[in-house]
Parts: sequence; structure tokens; C-alpha cells
Amino acid sequence: MHYHWLSPEDAILYRDVTAAEVEPLMRQAGVEAALLVEAANISLEIPYMLELAALHPWIKGVIGWASLSDPPTAYVDQLCGVRLPWLHQAGDAVIPPLVRDHGLPCDIIADAQAYDVVKQLAQGAPELTFVLAHFGLPRMTPGGAAIWANQITPLADLPNVVMKLSGQLTAADPRPLTADTLRDYVDHAVRLFGADRLMYGSNYPIVLWAGSYEDDIALLRAACAHLPAEVQVAIFGANAARVYRLHQP
Repeated sequence: MHYHWLSPEDAILYRDVTAAEVEPLMRQAGVEAALLVEAANISLEIPYMLELAALHPWIKGVIGWASLSDPPTAYVDQLCGVRLPWLHQAGDAVIPPLVRDHGLPCDIIADAQAYDVVKQLAQGAPELTFVLAHFGLPRMTPGGAAIWANQITPLADLPNVVMKLSGQLTAADPRPLTADTLRDYVDHAVRLFGADRLMYGSNYPIVLWAGSYEDDIALLRAACAHLPAEVQVAIFGANAARVYRLHQP
């Protein structure tokens, strides 16, 4: 499979990343299940991901690529969600009809410059759930959480927008990210979105650019440690199971 955003110069990620690599990391971190999210930006990747899910019971669902020109027509009934093209401008706020017909949750990527596009997308399809990746791609700086919270409040006000607490290690400026800085972002996220619209995402293997699987989840757990136990349960699994309509226990 060709990944257009990878090049041989990337010594960390330009290689095969297999389920056999990921599963022991999950087990060591006490993570029992995961979702597989597309990375090639083409629907041709979906059968490969479905094959992996069939082979590994800990993969509970597949989130495949879906664009207007490349919808996952042959696989839509087997997906728990889709990922839409990166949002940059108003013309990007397009949902393939079969995604709307099947009511699939939509993963989206957008930074602060495109939050208005996210708002347009979510308001135009109130029947769908939109999962905004990586905290909405802020630069995570000490003391910067309040500015980010003000920017993202209009999205948090939309009940069909959910946010992934992911990508924090690579977002840190400066690196490494501290638990205190991350806790500020988490606290604003809980205040704005509520405990039922936040979910953990590992962002593996991209996280290897700035740390390890263990580093990432340990830091987020530390940043969430002061939250009530039921909130932590929701963030680290229950919300994802509900949003992506997973029926496995």
C-alpha cells in the first residue's frame, strides 16, 4: 500500500507497521481493544484493514476513507465509521451521499483556521456525528490552553461534534509535553464538550515522531487522573464504543 505522505527519508515510519508490533504495546499499557483508522486516503485500503480486523479480535472496528470521488461503496456496511478528506476551506465540507444514507460517524481533521468549515459541515448534517481528531490540532504550549479553548468553543457548542484526545505528543511546543500543560487542555475540553463527547486516540504510529505508545497514554492518563473515575472510563473507551456503535463487550 502506498502512503503519499511518507518518504524514504522518514526513518521512523517508512517501514511496515504490523498488528504484531502494536498488540504487545497495547497489552503492556492495559489497552484491550482498538479501532483501525485509514491512513492512505483511498478506499482501496479498506479491504486490507477489514482483513486485519478479521484476523485480530482486538481490532473492534474499521474507519475507512470516504470522499465524494472515492466513496467506500463496496464496504460501507462493514465500517464503523469513515474519515473524510482534510478540511481546509468551505469547498471541502462535502459528505458522500452513502455516508449520510448509512448514518456513519465521520472522523475529520482540521486546525483552527478551518474551524468555521467544521462548523459548516456539522450544522449541515445534524443527524451525523463528527469526530474531530487531535484536539483540533492546536500547538500545545504552556499557558496556551485558554486561547485554544476560546477558538474551539463554537465547535463544542455543536452537540454532534466529538473530539479525540490524541496527537498531543507531536503537538507540543516545546517538546516534550508535560502533564501540567496537557491537563490544562484536558480540563478545558471536559468543560466545553462534556465527558460524553471526548475519546482517547493513540495516533499510533505517528506518535513515534515524538515519543512512544507508552509515553503517550501514560501522559494522558496522568492528565486525566484528577477526573472522576466514570469520566476516565468514558474517555478511555466507553464513548468510542457508543459513537462508533460497537456491539462487542
